[in-house]
Amino acid sequence: MRSPRIDTRFVFLALLSAILWTGCAQQDLYEPPGAPFLKVGTLHLPSQNEGVAVMGNYAFVAGGQAGLHAIDFTIPSQPVLLQTLNTLKYSESIEVVRTFVGHQLLDIALVVEGTEGITSYDVTDPTA
Repeated sequence: MRSPRIDTRFVFLALLSAILWTGCAQQDLYEPPGAPFLKVGTLHLPSQNEGVAVMGNYAFVAGGQAGLHAIDFTIPSQPVLLQTLNTLKYSESIEVVRTFVGHQLLDIALVVEGTEGITSYDVTDPTA
């Protein structure tokens, strides 16, 4: 006596239907994996921010039309906006370098400002 033949297409469709039915019963079909980094603090700035550079406990943000922002993040959960410097044009990107000028150590922010090219600012003491 011959055993009955099982139609694999029917089995596949039945399994697929069962999987879809149980999956759709859940509220969220996709749950993204946990973030690898934990958000510590936030500081809202007044405009579109284009770039950031860090020197020590200070962050310097190229703030588009708002200029150059100096931020103290000594306490990362409570960053503080120290000052905003109006730049000549739209601040697009920024780098901060530490250099010697004569016998003095300076932190210089190099900011790309629209058609003005690169402008340098002394950010050695951002609290001043």
